[in-house]
Amino acid sequence: MFDARFRGRSVFDYSVTRSHISYSVQLEWRLAAQWAGYRYEDFAELDGELQSGHVAAYRASNMIRAVLDQDQANEMKRKNRAGKR
Repeated sequence: MFDARFRGRSVFDYSVTRSHISYSVQLEWRLAAQWAGYRYEDFAELDGELQSGHVAAYRASNMIRAVLDQDQANEMKRKNRAGKR
């Protein structure tokens, strides 16, 4: 549904460090509703396809953030190693 790329690759193809935090589908939908600017009660009234689209965009946004955060951390590690030589 969404095409988000970093350095030519889909962000969903990147292996990012996971936090090992798990949560329920209900919490993810509430967070997606908040992310999309809805009160959960209003979000729950939306058509199912529209809800799913917002959840998918929320997931994509989180993955983009994770890929960028990991890239920044890797860059800092490279600079630290180069500085210690």
